[in-house]
Amino acid sequence: MLKLKLLPLLLFSSPFLTGCNSSDDENVEQELEDEYYQEVVVIGSRPEPYYGFNTGPGYSVTDESGEQSLVDLIRDFTFEWGYTVTAQVEVVIYADPPDDGASSDIRVLEILDREEDEVGTLYNYDSVILDHAHVIRTDDNNEGYYLFLGHTFECAENIDCDQLVDMSNDGGTISLEFEYLGQSDDRPTAVMLTDWN
Repeated sequence: MLKLKLLPLLLFSSPFLTGCNSSDDENVEQELEDEYYQEVVVIGSRPEPYYGFNTGPGYSVTDESGEQSLVDLIRDFTFEWGYTVTAQVEVVIYADPPDDGASSDIRVLEILDREEDEVGTLYNYDSVILDHAHVIRTDDNNEGYYLFLGHTFECAENIDCDQLVDMSNDGGTISLEFEYLGQSDDRPTAVMLTDWN
């Protein structure tokens, strides 16, 4: 009978009896916390090939210290080719990032300034890999236009963009030159492909 009376007491008190050994405290992992901070950054005026975890279009971001990095996603931001944007952003550095995701994240809180490139500005890309993510393809939404890094462009009259589309997934490398035409309501793009080899 005594055994039956002690059993509930032992079950109730067992959580209080554990953890008295200080060596167990050393093995307890600390809970990791994400790091959040805000800063002013400058986002470049042209898309960049991004060969990171997620291959595709990237964007040049320069922080307050002048350090430049390439990111594949800027939340709450719509990129426009030809505009350098100064923005207040929130950066999150994940303490325990997922195996199949980014270790940090950037989100625009406020656009502070937008500076347009001069019409005629040239954007040169060397050694662009023609793989599945950097495909030059026709723009299904705009007849007669094409996409590079997900952004619409038009071809100069002497450029055979259909040939580029045919080559776009062959794994080769090419160099490209785009010219800034300026923003216009008459066309869906601000850039023209003027040369490639």
